Amino acid sequence: MWRSSFMACALVAGTAFAARPMVINQSQTLEPPAGSGYDSFGYEVAIDGDWAIIIAATPSPTPTSPQQTHDALLYHRVSGQWTPDRVLERLVSTQYGQYVQFDSVAMSNGVAAIGSDSTHIFKRTNNSWAEIAHPFTAPYGDPDWVAGNLLWDGSTLLATRSLCNYQQQPWGALISRLNTDGSWTPVQHLSSGQTFCDQEPIHWAISGDTVIAGTWSNDYEVLPDQLRIFRRGGTTWAPTSAINGGHGEGDVRGNEIFFSSDGPGGTLVYRNDDSHTVVDNIRTVSASYRDTGRGYSFKHNDEVFMQDSSVFRKNAAGKYEQVGMLVPTGPYSMVDDGAIRGRRVISQAYRDNTSLNQAAVIFDLPATYTPSPVIATGFESGAAPFTPQLGTFAVATTASGNHVYRQSSLTADYRALLGNSDWVEQSIEADITPTAFSGSDRWAGLAVRYLDDANYYYVTVRSSGVLALKRMRNGAFTTMAQKALPIVAGRSYHVSLQAFGTLIMVRVDGKEFIWSGESQQIPHGSAALLGYRTAVDYDNVVAAQVGQRPIFDLFFAGCYGSLVNAPVWTSNGDGHWNCSQATGENIIQQTSTTGIARALVGTPTDDQVVVTRARATDFAGQDRWFGIAARYVDESNYYYLAVRNSNTVSLRKLTNGTITVLGTASLAVTPNTWYDLRLDAVGNELRAFVNGVQVLQATDATHASGQGGILTYKTGAEYLNYLAWQP
Repeated sequence: MWRSSFMACALVAGTAFAARPMVINQSQTLEPPAGSGYDSFGYEVAIDGDWAIIIAATPSPTPTSPQQTHDALLYHRVSGQWTPDRVLERLVSTQYGQYVQFDSVAMSNGVAAIGSDSTHIFKRTNNSWAEIAHPFTAPYGDPDWVAGNLLWDGSTLLATRSLCNYQQQPWGALISRLNTDGSWTPVQHLSSGQTFCDQEPIHWAISGDTVIAGTWSNDYEVLPDQLRIFRRGGTTWAPTSAINGGHGEGDVRGNEIFFSSDGPGGTLVYRNDDSHTVVDNIRTVSASYRDTGRGYSFKHNDEVFMQDSSVFRKNAAGKYEQVGMLVPTGPYSMVDDGAIRGRRVISQAYRDNTSLNQAAVIFDLPATYTPSPVIATGFESGAAPFTPQLGTFAVATTASGNHVYRQSSLTADYRALLGNSDWVEQSIEADITPTAFSGSDRWAGLAVRYLDDANYYYVTVRSSGVLALKRMRNGAFTTMAQKALPIVAGRSYHVSLQAFGTLIMVRVDGKEFIWSGESQQIPHGSAALLGYRTAVDYDNVVAAQVGQRPIFDLFFAGCYGSLVNAPVWTSNGDGHWNCSQATGENIIQQTSTTGIARALVGTPTDDQVVVTRARATDFAGQDRWFGIAARYVDESNYYYLAVRNSNTVSLRKLTNGTITVLGTASLAVTPNTWYDLRLDAVGNELRAFVNGVQVLQATDATHASGQGGILTYKTGAEYLNYLAWQP
C-alpha cells in the first residue's frame, strides 16, 4: 500500500545530496587564422596567464606538394579577448619524406619552452618575447639529446629523453632550473637504466624532488606497464620504486602521486613516498562503466586535479570529488589533451565532429564551483513544475493510487515546458504511458533545448511502432534517427533524451537506443513534454544539466567467472557469486542459500536507478527473497527491493542494522520465473517497479548516497544484465 506522507520532489542537487559537477563552457574559441592553410590546429598547446602558444601545421606533404609548415603561434589576451601576437617559431619541410614537428610546448612564469629537433626557450619581458640560451642543446645521438616532453615545475624544466633504441641509450630526462639572473643550474641527469626498450615512457610529471614516468611495456614477460618513481637526493636523481599497471597514465603534485589503475574503476592517489600507500580513489560517476573506466590526460594546478575533461578538488573531508566538467559549446566537441596553468585551461577541440577541422578552446575555471541543477518530480504533491502551452494537462491519480501528469486531449498538438530548465547541456527522462492514440502514427514525447516553437530536439514514441529522434529548426522538422520499438497503449516506457555537447542521444530503460551528432546546434532551451493526438500519462520526470550518466552496465562489462575476478565488484555475506555467458547473455549467479549475500558495484552517487532481470533458482525455506539495492553505504545501511516467496514484494531500508518496511505489495512469485526489477532513488523519493509497473513508492531521506547492487537471502538466484545510471 502507498505511504500517506508523499511529498513532491523538486530538488536542486547539492543541498542535501552529493553535488553534481558544474558544467564549464569555454570562454573563447580560437580557430585557425583566415588564409593560414592550417589543417592541424592545436596539436600541442600551452598557457600561462594572458599568454598561450598553439602549435599548428599545414596539410601533410605529398610528392606533388612537398612543403609542410609547422608554426608555434603566440596568442595574447588583451581586454578579455585572445588574439594572435606572432609566430614564435616555424619549422618547414622542403621535400617529400622530410619529417618536421614540434614535440611539445610548455609555459610557466613568463618562460616558454618549445621542443622540436632542438629545444628553444623564450622569455617574456613586459609584452616582448625573446629567445634565451639554455643547456638542452646536445645534438641527435648525444646521450644528452632531448626528444619528448618538456614540463615546467615552477622555474625547473624537465626535458625527457623518451627513446632508448638509438645507440642503446637508456630513456630518461635532463633537469635544470632557470635562475632569476637568467643563468641555469647545472643539468641533472635522470636515467631509467632501460637500454633494451622493454618499456616506453608515455607520460611524465614533476613536482619538487619527485619525477614520475608512466610506461607501456613492450614485452609483458619481461616487465609490466609501470608507474616508475624517481627521486632527487642532493644533485642526484635515482629510481626508487615502481607501481605495476597503470597503462602509462600518472601524475605527481606535492605529497600525492596519481595513478590510473586497472580497478576498482578509478584513479588511485598514493602518498608521495615509496610505501605505495593509497590515500584516495578518484572516481567519476561512470568510472565503472564498461568495466574499468580509467582516466587519461592527467593535469593539475595548485587547486585541482584533472583527468580527461573532468575537474576534481578536495572536499572538507580531504577526499577528491568531481566539481566540474569542461564542455565546449557551439559546433565544438571532444576536449583533447590540453594544458592548465593557474585557473586557465587550453585544449584542442574539433569542429563539426571532424579531426580535420580543429580549434583551440580556452576555459576559465571558477574560484567556486556551483553544482549543476537537477529538477525531479513524481507529482505526488498534486503540483507540477510545468507550464502547459497546448493540450489539456492535470495531475491525476491512477487506479493504483499513484499520481501522474496526465495529458487528455486527442485533438491536436500538446506541449508543456519545464520551468527553470533553460540550459545548454541537459537531459530529461520520464516514464511515458500512452493511454490512447487518435489515428495512425500518433505520438508522445520529450524535448530538450526547446528554444521556441520552431527550434528544439525531440524524441517521439509513435503508435506506428517507431521511436524517432527529430529536430525542429526554423519551423521545419527533420528525422535525425529512428528505430523500431513496439508501442502499445497502456504500457509504460522509460525514455530519456539528452543533449550534451554535439551529441543528441535517446535511451530506453537506461540503454543507448539511438543517437546523432549535431554540427550546427540549437544553442540552448528548456526541457519539455510534447506530443500529437495522444492521451498520455507522464511520471517520475527528472531533468538535469548533468544527467543520464551510466554507472555500470553488465552488458558492456562482460563476465569474468567468479566476481572475485571482476575488480569493480565487491561482495560480502555468505554469497557464492559467478558471472556466466553460457547462454550468450551475461548472467550473474548466486548459489548459496545459507544467509544474506550482497554484491555491489559502481561509484557511489546521490540519485540512481538500478535495473535488472532476476529469478530465483532455489528458495531455502519460507519468506526467502532476492532483490536489488540502492544507496548502499555499508552492510548495515541501504535501501532494497525484495521479491519474496511469500508472494509479496517489499521496499525496505536498513539503518544501522535495523530493518524498516517502507511498503509491501502482493506479487505471485515462483521459482525460475524472470522478473524485471527497477529501483529508483531520486531525491527523497524511492520507487519500485516489477515488470514495468510501479508497485511501491516511499519518501525517505535516511541514506543520501551510496552504491547499487544485487542481493539475496537464503535464495539461489540469477541476474541478467544488471544496469545502473544517474538520472
